[in-house]
Amino acid sequence: MGVIKFTVPDEVEEQFRERAMKRFGHKRGSIGKAGEEAISTWIAEQDIDIELTPSQNPLLAKRGHLSHVDMGSVELQESVGELLLEQHRRKRDDSR
Repeated sequence: MGVIKFTVPDEVEEQFRERAMKRFGHKRGSIGKAGEEAISTWIAEQDIDIELTPSQNPLLAKRGHLSHVDMGSVELQESVGELLLEQHRRKRDDSR
């Protein structure tokens, strides 16, 4: 058996441990079973992505398109909202 070690934020660790214990019980090996299941699920999802061409999977077609943007998703959404609001105001003012 192989060993994989990685670091996650405290909140993710707490949620993972809590859910692993609920699903597999408060016994030895619960975290390992949950981790194995999580990694196996991730691998299966990656295999599906690899098998599909970008035209079949719109998410793959868009991957990397915003890599140059320095904003997070929330900041990006807020800036788009502000742009739309500004466009609306301009149209409203022009029609008066």
